[in-house]
Amino acid sequence: MSSEPRLERRPVSRAAFDALPREVRAEYVDGVALMSPTASHAHQYAELRVARLLGDALPTLRVGIEMGIDLGTSLRVADVAAYAVTESDEGDDHDEVWGRVPPVLVVEVLSPTTRTEDLVRKPREYLRGGIPHYWVLDREAPSLTAFAAGEGQWEVALELDADRSTGAVELAGHGRVEVDLLALV
Repeated sequence: MSSEPRLERRPVSRAAFDALPREVRAEYVDGVALMSPTASHAHQYAELRVARLLGDALPTLRVGIEMGIDLGTSLRVADVAAYAVTESDEGDDHDEVWGRVPPVLVVEVLSPTTRTEDLVRKPREYLRGGIPHYWVLDREAPSLTAFAAGEGQWEVALELDADRSTGAVELAGHGRVEVDLLALV
């Protein structure tokens, strides 16, 4: 018997999902609440390192962790998301849980609990939702793959691993990020 935390799937209405307490970490996809356990400390540290890297490299973007994204047909929680800052954002506290404006970049840090969601379902939803950049950080491999939205599919913009651990990614209209994979994991 495995002691590995599992992703719990519960069929619920959207109204029942909306009534869940905020502290329940859940996403909503196709009438199902996907409830995942709290991420490990190592996972959370990786999220923070990625967020710090993006915030420092891309000052025109607002970067956060555990960001709720309303994709129309689903509600997803991104490990890290970066949003364009507009003049209307000045002084706004953004108290919403599910942002309706697509972020410029979403980063998922893989974990055993949500690996399939992060590699299979979320990329399709993020592409359909108009998110132009999607990164996947695998702490175990270690590896980082940065994707840019192409014609109906994701195109690889950068691949890093233990053998090639540094590189740069251009986020159209927002700047360039110099990435050191080993500093993130």
